[in-house]
Amino acid sequence: MRRDINFFSVYRMPQSEGESRTFNKVAVILLVASLAVVLAVFGGIKILNLRAVSADNANQSYLKSSEILEFKKQIQNAKTKLSAISSYKQAAQRVSEGFDSLPQPDSELLAFIASKLPEDTSADAMSYSEGTLTIQCSSNDSLSAAKFAHALEESGRFSSVNYSKIFKSNENSRFTFSVMISLKGDSEK
Repeated sequence: MRRDINFFSVYRMPQSEGESRTFNKVAVILLVASLAVVLAVFGGIKILNLRAVSADNANQSYLKSSEILEFKKQIQNAKTKLSAISSYKQAAQRVSEGFDSLPQPDSELLAFIASKLPEDTSADAMSYSEGTLTIQCSSNDSLSAAKFAHALEESGRFSSVNYSKIFKSNENSRFTFSVMISLKGDSEK
């Protein structure tokens, strides 16, 4: 007793009109409800977006206000001053290092120079500037300048030794000249 069931005919059977109307009503209600949910979600997103844009515009207008612009100017001025102070500090340090590397005449060096003065020569004045020692001398002999410069140069303790033109004083018949001695810096010693 086998019975063949024709599934196609069973499932394709026309529904009763009452069932069809109920199904259509439920489908329409579900469609309208889902459409309402989607519209509500998109509306909520749009409202949140508008609030964010409004807050951003408020922030932008606050940042462009005169108080903030004045504060930005003060910050920029402070940065400029800090940069200038930093540059000044670096320049002062370079100058300090430069001064430290300049040779300084000491008593031993001055005693050495005095020992090289010829007997008839006297040192009348002395000045020191930027690594150069200048000695104003007077002598009875016109060759004393050359002798003095040669003696200092032979010692090898100086970068260079030069003397100026020799002048004869009419008052006391003495010759005057200047000797310029360039001291060796720290890097030359």
